[in-house]
Amino acid sequence: MNCRRIRKIILADYIDNEISRGLKEKVDKHLSLCLDCRSFFESLVKEIREPLREEEEIKPPELVWVKIKNYILSRNKERGLSIKYILGFISNGILKYRVAFTLCAIIVFLIIGLTINLSYSKQKLVSEYLFEQVSFFYNGNSYGELDF
Repeated sequence: MNCRRIRKIILADYIDNEISRGLKEKVDKHLSLCLDCRSFFESLVKEIREPLREEEEIKPPELVWVKIKNYILSRNKERGLSIKYILGFISNGILKYRVAFTLCAIIVFLIIGLTINLSYSKQKLVSEYLFEQVSFFYNGNSYGELDF
């Protein structure tokens, strides 16, 4: 990973320790090798973490959490699996992937068309060859007449 990506990860998730184990190991490895990124992280810890450690944790009243939970539950009930919601979801999905779907459909039709055309061409060539052979034997050849 490059330094720019590492610094974004540090700012977003690493400093709060909200990062997957695999990504944390990659960032730790990069920090052990890169002096600039390590000093960037250390300055963030000094500027952000340390002052906040001295502050008292403020816990909101239980009523706040109950209201948040009720709001989320009411929004989920409103959405439900209504026809309007399903159709909206499908139309948004189709609009999002319309170009890719169209390209895939065109490719499939081209493949099918070429396959049919090639098989028809081969069949036509075989038919012409057989007709030529039958005409040759039927009309006679320079080696003498053939009796069927």
